Amino acid sequence: MTNDVIDFWKEGLIPTMTLNENCGKTVYWQPMDTLENFQNNRPEGYTETSITYSYNQYGFRTKEFDLTSNKDKILCLGCSHTEGIGVQDPWPTYLQEYFPDSDVYNLGHGGASHDTIARILANVAVLIKPKLVCIFGTNLTRFETYGPAGPDQLRNNGSWNIIPGLTDYYDDYNLQAQFQKNMLIVDLLSTKYGFEYILYKQQEFYGHAIKDPKLVEPSARDCTHYGSYTHKFVAKEFFDRYTRRQG
Repeated sequence: MTNDVIDFWKEGLIPTMTLNENCGKTVYWQPMDTLENFQNNRPEGYTETSITYSYNQYGFRTKEFDLTSNKDKILCLGCSHTEGIGVQDPWPTYLQEYFPDSDVYNLGHGGASHDTIARILANVAVLIKPKLVCIFGTNLTRFETYGPAGPDQLRNNGSWNIIPGLTDYYDDYNLQAQFQKNMLIVDLLSTKYGFEYILYKQQEFYGHAIKDPKLVEPSARDCTHYGSYTHKFVAKEFFDRYTRRQG
């Protein structure tokens, strides 16, 4: 594997989400929202065809990128709560309603860490030229590693698969340091390419959920992720934060 075929951390090159087998496809199910799980749980309000996952050619659950459009562009980044596992309309879809004259792109990816967010943005910012970037923060215990085949063996690590021998990595100091490094990358990209960004930290979201427990109810079709109520709330939160800044 040489650097010539690695499309990560390269400004001006849209990264293909190599772990997504549904690039360019529309499907009813995906690895975190399966037919078997649905048949076992029969979640209320959902059917076998009530959700479609439409992925663009690069494996993102969003429309194809129109790099020639004169519209303002908004990028949404995060993990499965941004990709929208178990719901038809994730929060970037609702955000589009607040910005009808802009192109809103959902670059969320299941299992993503702040490593994922920073590297995707590093690749696409110069191409898509966003006016605004909205980041729905993920769990700090997540990070990316690569196997001998590079991106083809990208591994999203988190609390679900703690790596033996790297347990020290999960202490608060290391987790905060990694998070700060990734946000520094975002900040530098913001300065370089002239976009504004809004970070909605996971801790802030959970703070809001203390006042409104419905936000963290696992009411998506997969019985694990958040439902439409939460996605509408997150979209409004980003819009409100943006509006306050403009005022």
